[in-house]
Amino acid sequence: MNREWGIAAVAACIMLTAGCGDQYGSEEIAASEENDSAVNENAENETKEQDWFNEIRDEADSYFSETEFETVMPEELYDQHIFDREDETDELIVDVRDLGSFTEGNIPGSVNIPFGQSGNYEQMMQLPKDRPLTVVCFSGHTASQFAGTLNTLGYDAKPLQYGMGGYTSDEEHGADIPAEDFGFPTVTDGYEAEGNYEHSSIMYEDDLAIEEVILSQSASFLEAELANVIPAPEVKEIVDETNLDEHQLIDIRSEDHYEAGHIEEAVNIPYHTLFTDSGLSDVDPDRQAVIIGYNGHDASQVSRALNHLNIEAVPMMFGMSIWTDDETLLGEHQFDFTETKTYPVQPLQYDPDAEEDEAGCS
Repeated sequence: MNREWGIAAVAACIMLTAGCGDQYGSEEIAASEENDSAVNENAENETKEQDWFNEIRDEADSYFSETEFETVMPEELYDQHIFDREDETDELIVDVRDLGSFTEGNIPGSVNIPFGQSGNYEQMMQLPKDRPLTVVCFSGHTASQFAGTLNTLGYDAKPLQYGMGGYTSDEEHGADIPAEDFGFPTVTDGYEAEGNYEHSSIMYEDDLAIEEVILSQSASFLEAELANVIPAPEVKEIVDETNLDEHQLIDIRSEDHYEAGHIEEAVNIPYHTLFTDSGLSDVDPDRQAVIIGYNGHDASQVSRALNHLNIEAVPMMFGMSIWTDDETLLGEHQFDFTETKTYPVQPLQYDPDAEEDEAGCS
């Protein structure tokens, strides 16, 4: 009898153990499947990064391959905006000077978005795409950078030629525009870029809009506090001292104008083709690119677009128009520095103790 009870007890224990094993095994399998499901769901929701270099370049190439760098003349703005406003489809004047300068004197009807905010997505996206924009700064150069950034995003923006320096004679509101060129020498010998340079990736999340990526790059450029322009005498000093280990001089004028005369050591990459694969392969990413255009306003737009590609670039202020008076090198793009005006500006009327959004922008 005891033997039978012993056998029964052992059998019961084996069955109990087997049953417990099945139970715990099922729970482990269920938990594992649940974890796998959570991992897969997280993987699906996980944001991936991608290289945006080509997309940024394509946006720039789309604009620069077609543009002729139109500017707005001071008299054109004054006559049309002040005396001939017809409806709300007229141009919107965007003043990118600092708030203090804007407050002291501005063109009637203009709004203020300081240059330092030109990488601010919320600010920039408030500007209308269905109205032409005239961008105003001190000399026309930062306005050109601002306008060029907008134009790569599909806007219709043009800088005011000479900025406030050409609109009013009061130097408090604008830059001191030079009265004449420097008369620096030019050469006709061509210089070839070494070429085949490679550029670094620009990594962002893959679910962003191209506008967000470009303006983020723009913000990074502004945070770096790089130079907005380089004066012509400083460029001449680079050439005279053959300081080309840190600088690459890039002339973006047409091939014909380049061959007629250019700054010594400058290579020619016309702006129409600069943002192609072959054009960018001639730009050395390890040197600062000094961009030389016809008048500085063109080079400012190009420089900003290069900085969006993490290529440090700076425009030569007023371009070849300030370097020489030789019209054969400039064609119709030459700036006449005697064309500055003395139009009136107005201070911004507001209560400094009022809320910021009550200040107004006209």
